[in-house]
Amino acid sequence: MAYRHMYVILVCAFVHSLQCSGGPALHVTTDFQSSQQKITEDSYRTLTFNYTASSDLSSLNNSVFLTICCITEDSDIAESHISQAENSIDLKAQNEGNFDIRVKGLFVGRTVTYVYFIFTQSQSAGSCDVEEIQSEQDVQSFNISNLYPVNQTRRVFGASYSVVVVREKRAVDVAFNVIVVLLVLIVNLGMGCKTELPVIKATLRRPVGPVTGVCSQFIIMPLISFTAAYTFSFEPALAIGFFALGCSPGGSASNAYTLFLGGMIPLWLFTLGRKLYSDSSIQVPYQNIIFSLLGLIIPVCIGLVVQHRRPAWAKVLVKVSKGIMVVFLLFVLTVGVYANVYIFRLMKAQVLVTAALLPYLGFLLGGLVALAFHMSREHIITIAVETGIQNTGIAIVLLLLSLEPPDSDISIVAPIASALFTPIPIWVAIAVRYIHKWRHSKKKPIPMDDLDNNEHEALQEVGKRDGDA
Repeated sequence: MAYRHMYVILVCAFVHSLQCSGGPALHVTTDFQSSQQKITEDSYRTLTFNYTASSDLSSLNNSVFLTICCITEDSDIAESHISQAENSIDLKAQNEGNFDIRVKGLFVGRTVTYVYFIFTQSQSAGSCDVEEIQSEQDVQSFNISNLYPVNQTRRVFGASYSVVVVREKRAVDVAFNVIVVLLVLIVNLGMGCKTELPVIKATLRRPVGPVTGVCSQFIIMPLISFTAAYTFSFEPALAIGFFALGCSPGGSASNAYTLFLGGMIPLWLFTLGRKLYSDSSIQVPYQNIIFSLLGLIIPVCIGLVVQHRRPAWAKVLVKVSKGIMVVFLLFVLTVGVYANVYIFRLMKAQVLVTAALLPYLGFLLGGLVALAFHMSREHIITIAVETGIQNTGIAIVLLLLSLEPPDSDISIVAPIASALFTPIPIWVAIAVRYIHKWRHSKKKPIPMDDLDNNEHEALQEVGKRDGDA
């Protein structure tokens, strides 16, 4: 069998008179082909290690016992243990053999399993105490070629293996992803049908508003999302999710911006976004991102053509897309919750805080930018709302189609969590406005001119009766 990994562990240092350069050695090989192990939730993966001690090990005066320990960094994602019952091996008596480490996937994510080889001169000294091992092993550098003495009777040697746990793809998951993509494409088609080119041309003649909106959505929002993800030190997949959401403009005016400036998303991810995943094993497929964006922008372009050539068709498609939007929301709140219930487990306090801060800071800073340009009250409100509301549908589809599991499953937590918080201040503002109008209308007397003849006569009759009384 051809082994991918072969390690040579020198054990000569247990005898002071023996030089490490030519002493006995322990050869360790593995029968798995990669240092990254991908397993599904609730399944097992067995890692087999084979060892062979050199023949001159018997010349040592001291006994050499080998103890194998394994520790998983995040026990919520995976767990590991040595499968055989007897773990302390007398290498002089049993100079070759193998041992298995069983790794079980518990929850979607990435973690690391550390394998420790502990060499001792007595069987009782091979303790697998985590704190003791980590105090003896340089946990920052698990280089398999480094073996160094801790004391005269014990040495610790470590290796690490990346464990990637993915969700098992069910029929409901595939159906949900396909339907979400189709619904977003149809909604984008309706957006294009709703975008009128003459209105865009008229708006561009006074470019202060559009330029303010572009700066708010394509500069302020990406910077807010990057700062939040970087400050809270999210895992790379989740950080990319927040950053991609910040680069996905939403709202009616943003449809035109997205059409002309859709390339800003891969540009931001390729430049500033690299800092969020440069130290991880995540590979961001920019080619997939570009193709996904093209797939989202093409329906908008088709809608623009339909609106220009067949306005009657465009009106029908706009009505259909509004109905589909309602179906989309109901679908996400029912089937979506069932298919992605794992997301709620990933919504920790920091995730929820960031999900709320992203749109709320967008509302605030977008309004302040518009105020700085001395725009009208209506334009300030419009730009504030346009800046804070992000297109969660585009972000979700982009992440699902571009990233590989488990990164795609983890990254969509960001736009989904943000979508829960985004409408809250808008609902509150609308409620306050209507309550204020209702209270104001109760106090305001009804003008006599607004009453018809019957109502006027009825009021006069009531007044006459009151006067007679």
